[in-house]
Amino acid sequence: MKAAAVVFAIGALACVPAWAQTDLAGSADPEGFERFPGSWIVEYSPETAVRAYEFVTSKVARIRREVRIEQSMRVRADLVRVTYRMPDGTRLNDVIAHYEDVADEVGAKIEFTCRGLDCGLSTIWANQVFGVKELAAPDAAQFYVAAVDSAGSRLVSIYVAQRPNRRVYAHVDVAGTDELQAGLSADDVVEALESKGFAVLGGAAPDDAGSLDDADLQALDELASALGGFEGRVFVVCHLGGADAEGAATRSAACAETAAARLKAGGVDAAGFGAGAFAPREGVPASRLELVVPGGSR
Repeated sequence: MKAAAVVFAIGALACVPAWAQTDLAGSADPEGFERFPGSWIVEYSPETAVRAYEFVTSKVARIRREVRIEQSMRVRADLVRVTYRMPDGTRLNDVIAHYEDVADEVGAKIEFTCRGLDCGLSTIWANQVFGVKELAAPDAAQFYVAAVDSAGSRLVSIYVAQRPNRRVYAHVDVAGTDELQAGLSADDVVEALESKGFAVLGGAAPDDAGSLDDADLQALDELASALGGFEGRVFVVCHLGGADAEGAATRSAACAETAAARLKAGGVDAAGFGAGAFAPREGVPASRLELVVPGGSR
């Protein structure tokens, strides 16, 4: 009788999902974010000093061998990264619903969301965007939401994926930055040009392919109005990150000419220059637009 009871107990335990395990030592939930019940932290990067961060607001793809992100925002931010594993047997749809609610609870403005094949390649999200190999999954079994919190000071990225072994993972990026509130201040740019001779444009930044979207071009239009009374030629320098240095030089030249043409249309004496990946600088994004007045401050 006792033997039968033991067999029954073992069989019952085998049917019970693996509930909460121990969090990674030293890890913690991002402030104000509730994890999925029973999940535990398997990867964790604590808040770091200000670093360049790419906030992805589009699907991702690979064209030939090159990763393409159609739209993103590049800012300097304090970044916290947390990856959770769900209990065995958890349904992907339940985790997605939970994190949709989390985004709502922080009062976030949704910048982009996708599900399944609409997100692009899961391997790119896992390896290039987040750098967590456990997130790689079939493209049909993924979810992503990018949002700005109600205070306008944090960028939130949430990615959920179910691997072929049915394990479900969720990854949360929370990037704190003051660049969202400041945006592109045309007056600040003019002041920087007059005092320092150069200025990085936070409100207009190329993607890694050197493309400028409608928001970038609109920011340049607003800047042209502020620069209307600025005397002398202004150079628009386009910097692009990435390993393909030769290709970046070509693409950045086209990017710079596009930006310069936009400023010229607004009455600014502007010329373009493509720096490619050959002028990295700590504390600013690798891909950026910079205005430079030759000879330093005026």
